[in-house]
Amino acid sequence: MAYEEYKKEYYKKHKDIIKKRASDYQKVNKKRALEYQKEYQKNNKEKIKEYRKKYRRKCKDKINMAVRKYHLVYKYGITVDEYNKIFEKQKGCCAICGKHQNECKRILGVDHNHITGKVRGLLCTSCNQLLGFAQEDIKILKNSVDYLIENQQ
Repeated sequence: MAYEEYKKEYYKKHKDIIKKRASDYQKVNKKRALEYQKEYQKNNKEKIKEYRKKYRRKCKDKINMAVRKYHLVYKYGITVDEYNKIFEKQKGCCAICGKHQNECKRILGVDHNHITGKVRGLLCTSCNQLLGFAQEDIKILKNSVDYLIENQQ
């Protein structure tokens, strides 16, 4: 058996012990370990950058889902299941313009009241920005509609 194979086999058999030793070492030599880590990162920027690129490509869906879950829960207070229920209720379409998500470049965004935090529905990027630029002010939106009607050609 070659040395590399022996090392792999040894690691498999003694994985828990090796991890425990490493953890204990980290605790006792925290400052030294941090210095080593900083030095390693400083000397291997390109290697780390390439590794992260590969990982992001390989695990793109996993990363996106984790980010999405975090974003939905912490920003809007809803789960992925709740998002999916709203999506089904709206038949996959924007609540304002009715454009289906397949026609959009991005997934439908969560529209919420900025004062109460209550989720109102799902909107395409354009409609969500429309409300944002109008500062969610009904008067501004009504004036916009009146303006368009008056100046229809």
